[in-house]
Amino acid sequence: MKMHQKGLTLIELMTTLAVAIILLAVGIPAVKTMLANNRAVTETNALVVALNLARSEAVKRNTTVTLCGVSDADVAEPACTGDADWTAGWMVFTDTGTAGTVDGSDTRLRVWQPFDPPPSIGTGGVNDVSFTSDGSAVAAVDIEVTQDDSSSSQTRCIHVLASGQIRSERNTCP
Repeated sequence: MKMHQKGLTLIELMTTLAVAIILLAVGIPAVKTMLANNRAVTETNALVVALNLARSEAVKRNTTVTLCGVSDADVAEPACTGDADWTAGWMVFTDTGTAGTVDGSDTRLRVWQPFDPPPSIGTGGVNDVSFTSDGSAVAAVDIEVTQDDSSSSQTRCIHVLASGQIRSERNTCP
């Protein structure tokens, strides 16, 4: 009578563990890169949505509408930072008074909360992006969004042309 083996031998178990460890060692960096890429795309898309909202509201309301970085997106009435730091969030508002500043006659249309972890957002020294009533931008600007992780860095560039056209690409800004 023959005995049938039940279970694994020590050699089979060690071989399986070795293969699993090799697969994990190869796969984990790829997953980290994919996560950083997905975060950069999400953050870029949020900024593109904000820019498109500002442009469409400028045309709809027949007035200037501005997008700017805020110092604290959690307060009841956020204000523009007045500098190129957009890591704490950003907002879109009608800009009928002093250009680039929320004052008495302006309306806050939407505020975006910061991401966690916050990306690096480079606006090339530009404090805000404004659109006029015909949908054109007051000035052309490139916005660079970089998401750094311990193992990889992913960068996207958003181009706002003077005509008001908005497009993004997977590269650093020129």
